Amino acid sequence: MCLASLGPLSGSWDDANKKYEEITEANKSGMALQTIPYKIGISAAVIGGFASFPLCFDFQTVHWFNEHYVTTDIPPKEVSEWSDRAFVTTKLNLTELKRN
Repeated sequence: MCLASLGPLSGSWDDANKKYEEITEANKSGMALQTIPYKIGISAAVIGGFASFPLCFDFQTVHWFNEHYVTTDIPPKEVSEWSDRAFVTTKLNLTELKRN
């Protein structure tokens, strides 16, 4: 089938634009309902990302999480310096990763 057999093209740009707007509107109907799983996943990722900072870098949060969920023994020496805290925090996080 060639285009010549269709006859002359009729209609104006305005008619085509109206039809295009109708098609676009029909295409977008129900889109909010269908994108809910994506929105939930993105929200969970963002919340989990922000929650990971205190679980990695705040010693009190790491200690609380260790007592309630991980239950790994903490080294006996006093943890006072920032580098020691970072080491213990990293050690607790790696221990939890090994369990999973």
